[in-house]
Amino acid sequence: MSYGMKASKSGFDVKTTTQDHLAVDSSVSTIMVGDITLDGVTGFGQNIITITQGQLPTITITHNLGYVPLTAVYMETLPGDNKRFLLSNADSTQAPLVSMWATTVDTTNLYITKIGSQASEAGTYNYSYYIFVNQLV
Repeated sequence: MSYGMKASKSGFDVKTTTQDHLAVDSSVSTIMVGDITLDGVTGFGQNIITITQGQLPTITITHNLGYVPLTAVYMETLPGDNKRFLLSNADSTQAPLVSMWATTVDTTNLYITKIGSQASEAGTYNYSYYIFVNQLV
């Protein structure tokens, strides 16, 4: 391609480096985060949830894509600590070893579920999510 955009990683000359040392290369297909103009899907968002001791809520975010999209959800480690971690789509029997939250996604919704509880976890959590609208085969 004789046109487009490229940005190299620090320490590499964008004019001569190989593709694996590029941070951005517009000639390569990338996954897209949905926005309100694409199939009516809002592909990213932030919100809060307040939970009490022992409560195991499920947050439901509707996408209605008709297929299971790739998603990424970040949840605060502890209420108010402003440190977020990527939630797992792991088997729920293994997820407690990873975090006290898990995600699942189907053809219409993204679900964020509290799967374990400790006294120190009651409070208000900030979370953010991304729904990637490219249909993966």
